[in-house]
Amino acid sequence: MGCRVHDEDLIAREVALGHGAPIGVPGVNFQSSDSPSEGWNRTVVAMTDQTPAPTEQSTVGIKPESSATPGTQKSVERLFPFVLKSRGLIVGRDSLWRKRSKLQFVLITTDLSEGSQERILQDFAPYPIVRHYEEADLLHYFGVRGAKVLGFVKSGLSKSIYAALKPYRLNKPPLHPRPQGQPNPVEAIKSSAG
Repeated sequence: MGCRVHDEDLIAREVALGHGAPIGVPGVNFQSSDSPSEGWNRTVVAMTDQTPAPTEQSTVGIKPESSATPGTQKSVERLFPFVLKSRGLIVGRDSLWRKRSKLQFVLITTDLSEGSQERILQDFAPYPIVRHYEEADLLHYFGVRGAKVLGFVKSGLSKSIYAALKPYRLNKPPLHPRPQGQPNPVEAIKSSAG
């Protein structure tokens, strides 16, 4: 309330001095009615020709169009700092081999040699292998120097990252053929329930 009283005092002082519009209130003009029948009242009228330009504060709470439209993809790189913070990154081929039971997927760089790529594809065939980024990108995003092979520990965060990088997957998921004579488990459940 103290601020409102101060504003009212400022307006009254400016009107009494005959300035017309108080200082610091753009687009506002005071009109007076000097007719005795209407009384000696002054009213505040917003002038349409002097509308203030939009400011940063006027756009608060409005989402930008890129995030407001459905179907737009956000950059996966925004999730990388959280991987570092959660200690969900495994660096190097040997470390990956030792911790492969905790592995969600493997990320290899595009500048990895063909021989090394083939060895990774053989050693980690059961796991999704994604080929994306370069060595300099890994240095920028993860702060690891000289690494061309990274692993992501099983977590919801790693699943989200993998979902975004899935178009860059090299190996196809292994197909486990059903032995002959065994029915499809879904069909077996449906037939026993109905």
